Amino acid sequence: MYYQDTDAGGVVFHGRYLEFMERARTIWEDLGLPALTPQPPWHGYTLGDWSETWDTFAQRAVDRQWEQSGIETFARRRGGLTPETPTREVEGE
Repeated sequence: MYYQDTDAGGVVFHGRYLEFMERARTIWEDLGLPALTPQPPWHGYTLGDWSETWDTFAQRAVDRQWEQSGIETFARRRGGLTPETPTREVEGE
């Protein structure tokens, strides 16, 4: 990870992760290390309580259909909760 890969708060934009993995792959190959052969489940570690619902949500994200997952999640929300996130008025457009 390089300083140039982060924003002012030190956070990395998720869209750059593929570049990081490609950089790592190149370094791995340059060092002459053996090829990796990932094995199921999930390349050697469990996803814990991963359910069919999460699998569906993940597939929708890949297929750029995340809005349907949001609609379903919104429909299952719990009632009686009061948001406590502080907000402020923003003037302008």
